[in-house]
Amino acid sequence: MLRYCFEQDYVKKTLTLSKPHDLAVVDTEGCESAVKTAVKRGVWVYGYLNIGALEKQRPYYEKLKHLRLAKYEGWESEYWIDPTVREWQEHVVDLAKTIKATGVISLYLDNIYIITLRGKRGFINE
Repeated sequence: MLRYCFEQDYVKKTLTLSKPHDLAVVDTEGCESAVKTAVKRGVWVYGYLNIGALEKQRPYYEKLKHLRLAKYEGWESEYWIDPTVREWQEHVVDLAKTIKATGVISLYLDNIYIITLRGKRGFINE
């Protein structure tokens, strides 16, 4: 079974309900012990990593909000980000290492397709 859970209040429940060989894509922030327990039980846990958008609810939002490009239509608290900016790339690599350290078996990269929206002159602020 495939399960997605990005809301912190439900990640632990999702992982608890997952059975061996289920695939669970979860936001690992604050759920490190639940992730390790699920992986030990044989659940294939992927850690969620948004590499194309910056979310307001993240603890690093204030530090990186100067990198925002445009509002992400349909997602009230998200902004597109230019993934070619060195500061963002370094942040994503550090965050990926943090997520992997929780014990996930892999990463789920969200909004990776942002790179296909880049024009010849780069990304345009809207």
